[in-house]
Amino acid sequence: MGSARLSHHGHVSDHDTAAKELDQAESVLAANKDAVAQADLDEERARILRVRLEHAVARKDIATAQKLLAELQKMAGSGSISIQRTYSGAAGTLLLAQKKYRDAAAELEQDFMNPISMKLLVTAYEKSKANGPAEEWRKRLLDWKIPTVEEALVVFAYRAQQEAMAAKK
Repeated sequence: MGSARLSHHGHVSDHDTAAKELDQAESVLAANKDAVAQADLDEERARILRVRLEHAVARKDIATAQKLLAELQKMAGSGSISIQRTYSGAAGTLLLAQKKYRDAAAELEQDFMNPISMKLLVTAYEKSKANGPAEEWRKRLLDWKIPTVEEALVVFAYRAQQEAMAAKK
């Protein structure tokens, strides 16, 4: 989607581009609300909110991230397991940014089907000095076999990073 490169050092233009693309995605959902099951629309909207939260956290805009999380929490209350997992992943992302590593890990573990959450979970465990679980989740992430957009964004880069670090040792 688009040419924005999403990195931890994200530039403002990357976040602006992502925001425009997320707006477009929400417009597409709204335009197709009669043709698509409400549950599917809700799950997609939850994923969009989570990506918005990730960008807010990357910009250190915690107030916006908290508003997005509150919106997700409402959806999770009456939504599917998928939406509940998306909420947990988003909550863990925000808690990690707030350096609440143990709480972050507890939330991120609930979103175990998402490699973005798995990568953050490794970080949360490393930061809380829980090296056993960090290693266990690192191995799970490196062994990830389910092809998804998240895999393309996270797993290949993570493997390359781990291999580069191993080569330096």
